[in-house]
This record gives sequence, C-alpha cells and structure tokens, in this order.
Amino acid sequence: MLSAALGLMLLAATESDMTLEGTEVCVTSEQLSAFVDRFDKAEKKLPLMTEETVIEYLQFQMPPSTVDEFVALDERLWTDYLRHIPGYLSKRTSHVESGTVELWVWWESLEALNRANALPGLSDVYREFDDSFQKPYHTLPVKVYQVCRSQSE
Repeated sequence: MLSAALGLMLLAATESDMTLEGTEVCVTSEQLSAFVDRFDKAEKKLPLMTEETVIEYLQFQMPPSTVDEFVALDERLWTDYLRHIPGYLSKRTSHVESGTVELWVWWESLEALNRANALPGLSDVYREFDDSFQKPYHTLPVKVYQVCRSQSE
C-alpha cells in the first residue's frame, strides 16, 4: 500500500490497449484530500492502492438538466456490470461543473483494465446505456493513470 504522497503516471490509450506514456503527476496529501472531496458519494475513502493500480478517468458533457438521470443510469448499468469483473476495485463519480460528469474507476492493474475492455459483454452495456439514455451527451478522451511512488518519498 502507498503512503499519502502519491504519484500518478499518465498512460496513453491506443485502440488495442493502454501503454505507458511516462508523464508523472505528483500529488500532495492536501491535493489528494481535495480530489477525494469532489466525489458525490458519501463514501470518500479511496480503495487500497499499489504501484500496479490504475485509475481510469472518464469525462462526459451534457445539458445540466440531464446529469442526475445520466449518473443514476450509469450507476445502475455500468457500476453493477463492473462489480463482477475481476480486477475491478472501485468507482467514484463527481460533478466538476454544470453539465460535466467525471467517473473515476480503479483497477488492480493495467492488465486487468485491458482484459475488462476486451470482454464480449461490454458492447451490450454500451448499447443498453445508449438505448436507455436518449439524450445528447459527449464523451471526452479517456485518460488512464498508473499509481507510482512520488519522487519526494
């Protein structure tokens, strides 16, 4: 398990998998606390992390009036689906501004995330979500971060 001095290394997404880009973003314990405070859910405690842990960061933009419906459907379909995937650790939601939703998904490792992205049932969940949420939304580019020890440790 890592201490409060946390580093995140940005990974670059390709069509087939995620590969290390090597951009390190070090976070102080105060910044980490502010980051956790952005989550909507009452459970703000982060999952246990190792240097293998990756965090998938997704951002969506939509009309502000549709955010609550989007988040509820995401929780019902996606979070329930993810809970059954080996290597999935946790998921958090935050609203950073009107009409923008952030989803943070913790995985045991990059390999676990890549295996999850290759599951045949994934396209069914995408389809069910889009069929159920008949409102416009825009997905921003996905970012994936790998946990690493901070240079200051």
